[in-house]
Amino acid sequence: MNTHELKTKIKKYVDNVDRELLQLVQAIFEQEQQNIPLSSKTVAILDDRLKFHKENPEDGISWENLRNNLIRKYDL
Repeated sequence: MNTHELKTKIKKYVDNVDRELLQLVQAIFEQEQQNIPLSSKTVAILDDRLKFHKENPEDGISWENLRNNLIRKYDL
């Protein structure tokens, strides 16, 4: 998938997501703007998680299922 296709896909996705996810993405962008460096331990953890995801792309659950599980678990 080229950059243009990826941007188009992301724009379509953003048009359909809920407010909570958009607030999470905004927080990530704000964090990046602060240029707070990650520790080497944190980078290693993220690298391991990304590697696992690339090797097991079907493992995990959707955002909707995760959200519903958290709502039930924490009685939100």
